[in-house]
Amino acid sequence: MTLSNIAWWMVKVGIFYYITKKVFQKVVEVIVNKFLYQPNSPSVELKFPENNPLGFRNPSEQDLEYDDIEIITKDKVKLCGWFIYHSNPKDYPTIIFFHGNAGNIGNRLANMKILFEESKANIVIVGYRGYGHSQGSPSESGLQLDSEAVLDWTLSCSNIDPSRIFVFGRSMGGAVSIYL
Repeated sequence: MTLSNIAWWMVKVGIFYYITKKVFQKVVEVIVNKFLYQPNSPSVELKFPENNPLGFRNPSEQDLEYDDIEIITKDKVKLCGWFIYHSNPKDYPTIIFFHGNAGNIGNRLANMKILFEESKANIVIVGYRGYGHSQGSPSESGLQLDSEAVLDWTLSCSNIDPSRIFVFGRSMGGAVSIYL
């Protein structure tokens, strides 16, 4: 076996290794994403907040004032959510609420009501890409873009004091908030 044959064989092995590694990484990513992100939990019928049981469809069912909001991410994905506010919202701090991996933002209304009343703070909550009415499909890099867009929106909102913004994450939302 000549030196050039050995070199050619090593190139083939290297290419095979590189391709196998990339395919394996993609397969693992697809499997992890399928188990990690559960926008339709507990069922496809309950993907959207308006299909939730009474009391979990929108903040007004918890006696909370709110506005529907839409936020566009850097990669042009539309996110949908709510800005839940006190009268004179600028007089209160604002919490960005990053939710867990399953269900829609309506599933968090009981938690948000307690947080709203106990902390005396406004709340911004948005469904991640692929959750509820938000467009796209969830992924780690996508959720990072989502969190950046929500923070940018909150900082630029004229009804919010930008010096009094806090980030809160529950379950997977904790990782999203840590990213910021």
